[in-house]
Amino acid sequence: MAWVKKQGLLKHISVAATGALWGVNANDEIFYSDGLHADWQKLNGLLKQVEVGPGGHVVGVNRNDEVYIREGIHPGNPTGTSWRKLDGLLKYVSVGGDGRLWGCNASNDIYFKGHPDDRWQQVQGKLKQIHVSATGQVYGVNHNDEIYERVGITAMNPIGNSWSKHQGLLKHISHFPGGIYGVNASDNVYFKNHGAPSWTQLDGLLQQVHIGPGGHIWGVNRNHEIFCRQ
Repeated sequence: MAWVKKQGLLKHISVAATGALWGVNANDEIFYSDGLHADWQKLNGLLKQVEVGPGGHVVGVNRNDEVYIREGIHPGNPTGTSWRKLDGLLKYVSVGGDGRLWGCNASNDIYFKGHPDDRWQQVQGKLKQIHVSATGQVYGVNHNDEIYERVGITAMNPIGNSWSKHQGLLKHISHFPGGIYGVNASDNVYFKNHGAPSWTQLDGLLQQVHIGPGGHIWGVNRNHEIFCRQ
């Protein structure tokens, strides 16, 4: 496998189960693309981070840490119609396949809500970045780049019970049922299977990586160039 470059410049990218892409550039402008060889379409609004979840929900935060969800998304209109502001302030937000939200704020406090219209619940611990997968598994990294997994998550207890520390150091993490991807402080890219004892370094340098439920792997480097793993 190798990294294939896609046209455009983004500081953050996210990939849907369909392979469609959402991202934001250095000016916080929001873009959508149907995939590797499709053009980028600029959407309304400004966000510093955006994520499309396994179920097609799209959420993001702006430079004021205000939280938004995209409305009007359906198969006939995959880009939706408008942004709706949610309660709370977060610097990073992630959405699961069922629409459950996890996020962390400027103080690295962790929050969860089971539905966009629910109230945020604070979860013990501190993380600077967090990611929830299609199965509801949650991983994150703290200000020391230490890696944590939320344990005890079930359908009846979607918030889980505690955090379990993993070996290694990463500044950004993303995962799906097939494994975990991340990048460290030097922009080195790593992968490991769930349950594996150690990380495998991949070729390339990225500052952010995202893997969708379909196994699509995308990332951006420090020059905001966009790459897909193929």
